[in-house]
Amino acid sequence: MTTTNLPQPIATESRICFGLVWLATEADAEAWDQHVRATGQTYNGGLFDGMPCGRDSGFDRRDEAGNVIAYAVSVA
Repeated sequence: MTTTNLPQPIATESRICFGLVWLATEADAEAWDQHVRATGQTYNGGLFDGMPCGRDSGFDRRDEAGNVIAYAVSVA
């Protein structure tokens, strides 16, 4: 799967050692996770240098009630 075939993120963010994309559904996030892992993307530097990127629920965005409103995937 190429990035042009992946679902469109609803938000993105660049950080020093990795980036994040947020997707509207968990299925979309899983598609990104499969692509990121298949292409061997990893964190670049810092404490987690070399750790595989992929689906990371720790970065999910939630509403006031705690419901997930955007599903996060870390990317290189």
